[in-house]
Parts: sequence; structure tokens; C-alpha cells
Amino acid sequence: GNDYNKEKKFQHLTEIRDDKKVTVVRGGQKQEVSAFDLVVGDVVEIEAGGTIPADGVYLRGQDVSVDESPMTGESDSVRKDEEEQPFLLSGCLLLEGVCTMMVIAVGPNSQWGKLSALLG
Repeated sequence: GNDYNKEKKFQHLTEIRDDKKVTVVRGGQKQEVSAFDLVVGDVVEIEAGGTIPADGVYLRGQDVSVDESPMTGESDSVRKDEEEQPFLLSGCLLLEGVCTMMVIAVGPNSQWGKLSALLG
């Protein structure tokens, strides 16, 4: 029983830690929402230093560079644009620039979620 309670508390603390606020545009209005409340189709704004909260497609931005090492193991940063490198993976860090993306997968359906389930 004791280990179970510790595990539940740890899970709750992890959820709080992972509960990042993100800026989304819904109905033409910018608003702050929990990363847990993102849905497919949301338009999300990310600035340098921010973690990509869900898998998405690059819509627009400026000088966007991403650290994809949590997902790919590649230490080199990856430049993103709408033509050649449009996919943004959840859990990766935006190193430079600002960008707007459309969410295409969240939670267990995201690449991060699939990887977590495999390692889980």
C-alpha cells in the first residue's frame, strides 16, 4: 500500500511539473491554456526556450531552430520551415526564433507519447 501511495503522489507531481501553459489561438483570440488541454487543430505559438507541447506542423515563423535530441538522439539542432522541415515533435526544445504551429497529435498519439508507451 505504501509504495502505491508514493507512486500516485509522484505521478501527480510529474503531471504538475509537465503542466505547461501554452499560447493558442482559438476563434481568432489568443489565450493561455494548459498543454494538457491542447486538441488537434489548435494553433500554438512558441518562442525560443519553449518546449514543443504537442506534435505539429510549422505554419509560420522566423529563424526557427529545434533541439530534437530527446526524440532522435541527434545533437545537432534542426532548422524548421514550411517546406523542407515542417514537422515539430512534442518534447523538443525551440532553441531559436519564434513559430506558429498547428497541432496534429497530442498525448499518447504524439511521437513522445508513443515512445513513452514503448519504454513504459
